[in-house]
Amino acid sequence: MFPEENQSYFKVLNNRNSLLDGRKIDIKSRIFLYLSILLLVFAFVVIYLDIIDFLTPGMSIGNKDNWVTWLIFISGVAINFFCVPILYWSSFDKFKKNDEFWDRESFWILPLFFFGSFFQYISGLPYSLVILPFSLMLIFAVHIWVMMLSRDLIVSNEQFENSMRYFKSFTYLTAYYLIFTVCVVTFDLFDKFKYWME
Repeated sequence: MFPEENQSYFKVLNNRNSLLDGRKIDIKSRIFLYLSILLLVFAFVVIYLDIIDFLTPGMSIGNKDNWVTWLIFISGVAINFFCVPILYWSSFDKFKKNDEFWDRESFWILPLFFFGSFFQYISGLPYSLVILPFSLMLIFAVHIWVMMLSRDLIVSNEQFENSMRYFKSFTYLTAYYLIFTVCVVTFDLFDKFKYWME
């Protein structure tokens, strides 16, 4: 229908549009990951400034009248209820699309999970006694769900037969979760980490 030169032009244009679409998806993923990391860093900066009595002189984190306590608590809730579950789903979505960015997203799940839980714990607010266990159950449920989905996908689709790296990564993450649980329960990891920071 079109001359050969025009066909080549349209082919190049279509390829360019496909690349741009891919970049848009990748940019969204990167922005969300970097915002999650930024929230983590922001909470640490706030904790440090509070420790040196820059923000609330004479008041420490754990005092319910201290606005820093609420800020740290909300940061922990946001990380555990939004950032970590969304990173789980995003990494699985990247895996299905053979996008290697899933590896970077999955790498940040554990540190975000750990410090999101830590921020809720050190707030010492009564709400944390309910919300922290619930956030842990939510993350563990999402973790198991994503592992089951990835395993079923690998088994049922020949395209993913040789893509066990994703499933193994989350198998290792399961082991890290178990180690984390043992350390927190047995060695009072959160209390020791809080003492070290102060």
